[in-house]
Amino acid sequence: MKPIRGFTLIELVMSIAIVGILLTVGIPSFIALITNNRIVSQTNDFVSDLAHARAEAVRRNSRVTICRSNTGTSCVPSSSWRDGWIVFTDPSGFGTLAGSETILRVHSAMPTGMTLAVSGFENSGDFLQFLPSGLVSGVSGGSTATAGSFTLCVSGYRGRTINFNSIGRVNITAMTTNCP
Repeated sequence: MKPIRGFTLIELVMSIAIVGILLTVGIPSFIALITNNRIVSQTNDFVSDLAHARAEAVRRNSRVTICRSNTGTSCVPSSSWRDGWIVFTDPSGFGTLAGSETILRVHSAMPTGMTLAVSGFENSGDFLQFLPSGLVSGVSGGSTATAGSFTLCVSGYRGRTINFNSIGRVNITAMTTNCP
């Protein structure tokens, strides 16, 4: 007679209890890890587009603008930065996409729950322009360099602040408190 192999009822219940405890502890940590990675990824995408706009302005010796856009084909000041943005050549310096200007990059909406708020720019943060010198200008058609920041947040998590100085350099800092 061959012995029957398998688990006893006690062993099975204990295994299920241990798996349940591990999942209870592990899933919230895993969700936090995924959310923090999304915040970092979206921050990097935005900073990459800003660096590209600045480099193109210097390379082309012409203004390059990045503006809010939920369509991907035109600037939409009534939309939010979280709805997306476009980078385009802007020789006229008006901060709007006209027929002769070229779209360089398009970024679609951020994941649900993310916000990208702007502060410190003179045109309500509808757009940013990089001048041929690489300076950032927040004034439509003007040449005044300004400083400002963008804050990328997900409620309950530590976001990132993207700071500009008056010469267009970007500095990213992690927030010390959780976003509201």
